[in-house]
Amino acid sequence: MRTGMKRGTHPLATLVAAFALLVGMLVLPAAAQPAPAIGEIRVDVSPLRAKGVGNYADLLQERLSRALEATFADRRARGGARLVVTLESFLLTGYGSGESDDRLFGFGFPGGGSLSADELSGTATLTAGGQVIAREPLRVALPPDQAGPWYSESFELRRAANLADAYASWLARRL
Repeated sequence: MRTGMKRGTHPLATLVAAFALLVGMLVLPAAAQPAPAIGEIRVDVSPLRAKGVGNYADLLQERLSRALEATFADRRARGGARLVVTLESFLLTGYGSGESDDRLFGFGFPGGGSLSADELSGTATLTAGGQVIAREPLRVALPPDQAGPWYSESFELRRAANLADAYASWLARRL
């Protein structure tokens, strides 16, 4: 019989139990903290306006505001934290810009298309009681063809709207 061990206890069982305890200690704090309630949502597009984005700034502000309201609907509460998303960068690439992925095992078949992506980036700030409780920089990128065929009506507007929807979706995962 080995010394220092209880009869019938296998060393591997002890190791597995210790590992399970360690994993539980690491996961529990993250799972135990409830997401803060959100009382107000605001989208600031002044940096985009300053860069001359024009009507797209208005579209992004309206679409992202609606998307955030819908995405965070289950976390809304009167008196909750204030969420301000400041959009800092917006880019619609040229559809079919000539950049392509010609690798056999790349994103598709040889000559499979454009690698360019539309982008929207900004910073979300969550404040409560005058203090910043979370700050999350975020950049989303989508291929232009997610908005449908390039020749369809309002193609660019749908591309911008898709970026706003994706931004709200990713932000909900990170806050």
